Amino acid sequence: AARGIQRVSEAVSEGDFTHRLRLEGLQSASLVLGNGINEILAVADAAVKDQRARDTAELQRRPDEAEAQSRVVAAVGRVVTACSEGNFEERMPLDGLSETWTDVALGINQIAERTGTALADLRGIMAALEAGNLRVRLTGEYSGTFNDIAQATNSSLEQLETAFLNIREGVHSVGAAAAELRAGTMDLAER
Repeated sequence: AARGIQRVSEAVSEGDFTHRLRLEGLQSASLVLGNGINEILAVADAAVKDQRARDTAELQRRPDEAEAQSRVVAAVGRVVTACSEGNFEERMPLDGLSETWTDVALGINQIAERTGTALADLRGIMAALEAGNLRVRLTGEYSGTFNDIAQATNSSLEQLETAFLNIREGVHSVGAAAAELRAGTMDLAER
């Protein structure tokens, strides 16, 4: 059942609502859940097909809108590709977009900006660590997963800094003990 749900979920994430869960061998709650998911998929599939038909008809009536939509889709592709390659500087242009597409573009630009900012902050932490600076912390305002990463990074850095301070104190103690031992040995040798 879990593999089936994963298979259907992957198809849905790609916009394909035609897959259904196989219900053979399922019982009780799993069967009820499977039937429910299949019913939801059927309704979603019908709605998606209906919407696609309306969209296609509308786009055929509006060639300019189709061209604009094609430009927006290409811009989305450029930004997504750039982000997937580690370039978070690419942005979608906002000129000449309808209100809906402007909202989409702003959202995609915001995702790229926030991700780029968080990764730049992490890059700064790593550069500081490479230089031996354990006092740098992530101080930006993060939320969600970025906040979890910032808290874990800061906590790890605090623990590392504490460990190195303890090691430094231990080295000084050993050095002091060695100096006392050397002085005692010299004193003993003189006697």
